[in-house]
Amino acid sequence: MMRAQDEGFSEEEAFKRLSERRYYGVFEGERLVSVAGCYVALRDVRAIGGVYTHPSFRRRGYGKIVVSAVTKEAVESGAKAVLHVEEGNNSAIGLYEKLGYEVINARAWIFVEQEGRPTSPR
Repeated sequence: MMRAQDEGFSEEEAFKRLSERRYYGVFEGERLVSVAGCYVALRDVRAIGGVYTHPSFRRRGYGKIVVSAVTKEAVESGAKAVLHVEEGNNSAIGLYEKLGYEVINARAWIFVEQEGRPTSPR
């Protein structure tokens, strides 16, 4: 799951990133409050990521909506849908399990410092 960060990026950068991949979102009014996308699309596998719901809008089913949409697209293409989640992120794990996902592998993640800020794989 992505976490809100102190430093964001410009609207132009957001549109550039979104145009490079397929994303689904939920809006409340004109505000995008939840998003999920496919960041790797191979013939047999679709990797789902970029799953995020703004904290003020959680527990309303929006995560389920966006993850379901990208999962459906993956499955309808004939590919397997996969995703990753940080151990201990119980709300995300619970959501994914409700949608039929199951743990098939667990791996350690290594976090490194870059320019004085912690970073994580995306």
